[in-house]
Amino acid sequence: MAYALVGSAGAVASGTTSVAPAFPQVPTAGNLLIAWAIGFTTTTGLTINQGWTLAKESSGSSPGSADVFWKIATASETAPTISQASGVKMFAQIAEFSGNVAATPVDKTIPGSGGTSGSNVSTAASADTASGELVLMVSGAIYSAGASKTTTLSLNNGTLVSTANNDASAVTGHYRFGYAITTTNASADSSTFTYTTTNVTGSTHTGASMKVLSVGGHLLMLVGVGS
Repeated sequence: MAYALVGSAGAVASGTTSVAPAFPQVPTAGNLLIAWAIGFTTTTGLTINQGWTLAKESSGSSPGSADVFWKIATASETAPTISQASGVKMFAQIAEFSGNVAATPVDKTIPGSGGTSGSNVSTAASADTASGELVLMVSGAIYSAGASKTTTLSLNNGTLVSTANNDASAVTGHYRFGYAITTTNASADSSTFTYTTTNVTGSTHTGASMKVLSVGGHLLMLVGVGS
């Protein structure tokens, strides 16, 4: 059984020190719940309600954190609250996927990269073992002045579907969430986040992977945050 997005991803929640992203629909018990979150903070990383597990955090301190949390849905779920001790912006979104293993879905983590110049940041390559992999990406950038920006996500091994972005908004904090299904496993998967460089001073990108029910399959999650 392969991964599939259930319904649609939820609305993006935004705030400063806490956000409460809503479920897009009532979760089905046994499905995999994913919470993507970006926090531009000067202290420690992000926290979430008990019952959710951190798959990977990109930084955990200044200039910010890009986190992916997961949970196997139960018969009754309450949407989580994601918090940071201090910060200027944070964004989060929830999605539900079917096709996951029943327990311990985290498979591995992916080394991140970062920089203080340029217009993009890429993940290290991570090999998969079968086509039809689900790849999740979450990226963001924060700027010194509010303006509409241009951001993109690309994957070397599949077509991206963007679940949300706020490029058109004249704000300082920008995000882009998306996912893809890989079309081959001939080469290791890698993702690049491209962003407008004006008034931006740095960026990081990292990730983690999870298992799927199909033999040899993985869910590869690539996350990033720019500052």
